[in-house]
Amino acid sequence: MRETPAFTRDFPESTSAAVDAFARGDFGTTRRLLAPLLTSDDATVRAAAENLRERMKPPLLAVFLLAVSALLLLGLAGYWTYKRGHG
Repeated sequence: MRETPAFTRDFPESTSAAVDAFARGDFGTTRRLLAPLLTSDDATVRAAAENLRERMKPPLLAVFLLAVSALLLLGLAGYWTYKRGHG
């Protein structure tokens, strides 16, 4: 049995399925379960769902490093292709 993340202990009961999926690392299911919760009439349910959604976003540094790595790979492949064709 997985332990519930500490930040979710005060979440409403209606978010328990999404919290369980989040704790398992199943973010696809979590996103699917959060969709109706984000439009709930209950403000605490909406706030809890938004909190979970924000925690699933990748860090900006990771996105930046992925983009830089992709550009370096493309640049290196282009340089190698150019040199091989002209050298």
